[in-house]
Amino acid sequence: MQSPSPPRDGPAGPDPPPPESRRERPVGESAAAPALAADVPEIGRKGRRGPRHRLMRGEFELDLSALLADGDPAARWSRAFGADRPLRIEIGVGNSDFLVRLSEREPAFSYLGFEYSPKRAWKFLKRVKARGLTNIRLLRVDAAGALEALVAPGSVDSFFILFPDPWPKHRHAKHRLIQPATAALLARLLAPGGRLSLRSDDPRYAARMLEVLDGTPEFENLAGKGRFAAAPRHEIPTAYEVKYRLEGRAIHCLEYRKPGRSP
Repeated sequence: MQSPSPPRDGPAGPDPPPPESRRERPVGESAAAPALAADVPEIGRKGRRGPRHRLMRGEFELDLSALLADGDPAARWSRAFGADRPLRIEIGVGNSDFLVRLSEREPAFSYLGFEYSPKRAWKFLKRVKARGLTNIRLLRVDAAGALEALVAPGSVDSFFILFPDPWPKHRHAKHRLIQPATAALLARLLAPGGRLSLRSDDPRYAARMLEVLDGTPEFENLAGKGRFAAAPRHEIPTAYEVKYRLEGRAIHCLEYRKPGRSP
C-alpha cells in the first residue's frame, strides 16, 4: 500500500484538497475596495467553530460573488486593491510566507493569493495584517475553477505555483494542477513577457510539469527545453523547502516566460 504524500506548501489539483493531515501547506490611486461581508467563520479543530477562528473579510479577503458581479473585468482588480498595479498571483499560498515577503520586497505590484483551506487562509491573513501590507488580497476558492471567470486574458504579470500536491498514486494523477488545459489557461492569462514560476520536491511530478509546460507552445523554458532552472527567479524559500533541503531532497525549479514584450 502506498503511503500518503508528504505535507505540501502549495496547492492541490482542481478537486477539493485532501484532509488537513494529508497536506500542509502557496500607478495611481483608484476607488476603494468593494464592500464585502462582515466576517466568515473558519473551521477549527474537529470541525468546531469559535471566535478565535473568525476571518475579517473585506480588508484582505475578497468575496468571489462580489468580484463576479463587477461587470468590468479590466478594472476589477484595481477596484479590489484600491490601486492600479500589475497583478501577480500565487496559486495555493499554503503555510508559506513567500507572497508576503515578495510583496514587501517588490511593492509596485498587486498580489493575489488563492487558498482553499480555511485554516491556512486564516494563518496567511494574520501574517498579512501583522505586517501592515496593503497590496495583498486572498481568495478562498479553488483557483483552477475560478481563474478563467475572474481574470482577463493577457493581464497577469506572474504566476507562482510552489510545491503543488503531486497526487502520487496513478489513479489520482488527473487531480494534479498542472495539466495541458491548465497550462494553456495560464499562458492565455499571462501578459506578453509574463512569467510562470514553479517548484517541486517530487521528481516524478516535476518531470511531468516540465513535459507539460515544454509542450505548451505559448511558453518559453528559460533554462532551455527539457531542463530545470538552476535557481528560482525569487529566492524566497518556503518553510517546507528549507526542511526538504536540510533533508537532502532536490528542489526542482521551473521558470517559464510568455514570449512578447511587456506593455
